[in-house]
Amino acid sequence: MVELVTEAVVFDKEDLGESDSRIFLYTRDLGKIIAKAKSARKITSKLAAHLQPLNYITVRLAAKKDFDGRGFQITDALLRNEAPNSRINNSDNLKKAIKIVRLINLAVPENTPDQALWNFIYQLSAGEGNFKLSDAFQLLGFNPAFASCELCGKGKPDYFFGEKEIFVCRTCGSGLGAPRQENFISVND
Repeated sequence: MVELVTEAVVFDKEDLGESDSRIFLYTRDLGKIIAKAKSARKITSKLAAHLQPLNYITVRLAAKKDFDGRGFQITDALLRNEAPNSRINNSDNLKKAIKIVRLINLAVPENTPDQALWNFIYQLSAGEGNFKLSDAFQLLGFNPAFASCELCGKGKPDYFFGEKEIFVCRTCGSGLGAPRQENFISVND
């Protein structure tokens, strides 16, 4: 068993089984990782409050063999913000921050640490960011200002399709399930 303690920002969480959760994190040392939090959905869980989206935490990860990106388990987490999302002081900024985190979660592969991206995510979680989706797109190398629909070639795309990492217009996007599916992000906000 190998252990690592690192700083992280929580992106998202999903239910896993009866009482566990799958947690999506961006860590300073490993980049994006997906880890299991055992019993995180139980009412007595010590981890649940710390593993909320946009929380800046110190996390202890355990891996069976090495940190190759598979098999992480969260053994401990501690909230680093004094108050969760304390500086994200209005609902518009919170909505924008969550949308940006969704984009990064969709577009960034696991185990690819990036210091510039870490700084951006950290500032966002601390409420110090400018909450611009366009800045996140540019940081990731996707600039909608210079993009067109990948399927029909129309300029000014409406959605970013995270699963394929392409831009699509409203017409082509609706054929793929936009905006109902979670892996579509509107670029016009």
